Amino acid sequence: MKLRLFRASLIAVWAWSSAGAQENVPRVGYLRYTTEASDSEREWFVQGLRELGWEDGRNIKIEYRYAGDDTAALSRLAKELVALQVAVIVTAGTPPIRAALDATSTIPVVSANVSDPIAAGFANSLPRPGKNFTGVTLVAPELAPKRIELLKHLVSGATRIAILRNPSNSSHAWDSKAAKDTAASLSLSATIFDLAGRADVSSVFSVRDANVHALMVLDDGAFNAIRFEIAAEALRNRLPTMCVSRQHAEAGCLMSYGVVHGQNTRRAAAYVDKILKGANPAELPIERPMKFEFLINQRTAGAMGLHVPESMVVFADELIE
Repeated sequence: MKLRLFRASLIAVWAWSSAGAQENVPRVGYLRYTTEASDSEREWFVQGLRELGWEDGRNIKIEYRYAGDDTAALSRLAKELVALQVAVIVTAGTPPIRAALDATSTIPVVSANVSDPIAAGFANSLPRPGKNFTGVTLVAPELAPKRIELLKHLVSGATRIAILRNPSNSSHAWDSKAAKDTAASLSLSATIFDLAGRADVSSVFSVRDANVHALMVLDDGAFNAIRFEIAAEALRNRLPTMCVSRQHAEAGCLMSYGVVHGQNTRRAAAYVDKILKGANPAELPIERPMKFEFLINQRTAGAMGLHVPESMVVFADELIE
């Protein structure tokens, strides 16, 4: 009987010590403008942390928050993370970053991707952000021109394209202008489609101008959450579409050209590692992506009756059959 009591006491002490240890580890906030089921980046982030010696439940606690495609939820979720006194908030995209920075001016905010942190007012410069923000940006002058160039090459007779943007994403104001300027340089006229969320997908595509020959989708976390719906409507309307990431191409988008899958999110983990070890985000240079990948969804091309030129097949990093 005494032995059983002694063992029970040991177990209780161990459980209490473990619980105390869990409470004392740093908390990392993870805020995404997508759903948990649609978040293909999460595992890359966890892997990146693990490679640097950080493991959820052992020496850190990751607080996951997902807003789906609900912009209004971002502010509430960001405030939740601040109330939990997280050591750092990791997020991606202009609306979530803005929500996080509106919620705190002291907790470091790390970007896994953002269109232009300088234009958005998140940082003073890429080399020296100067605020509680740092991370990885998607700013790369070659991206928009290359996407439109590839789209025009595949849809050789195109004279007019559409650009899909989220009116809640402030970065899309300059992103769409850059895309329109690039289109004009290639003798393409461009019109803007505004898509606010999942409920509007079918209506946006149903009222499209019949003279639009192709579509370019701007980078947006909410669009990632509804990428299957976007791809399905583009296919139903036989509208060749250029998207920004592997996730979109795998969901059925005709093509994607963007940062190598998982690269930016793994780099975000490196920023978290530095901050947890005492680095000041204001002095951590914001990184630009250096490597990109081009994917073609052959199934979608076949369903649309499109012939993919051999020159594009050779150029592609991967064909989705």
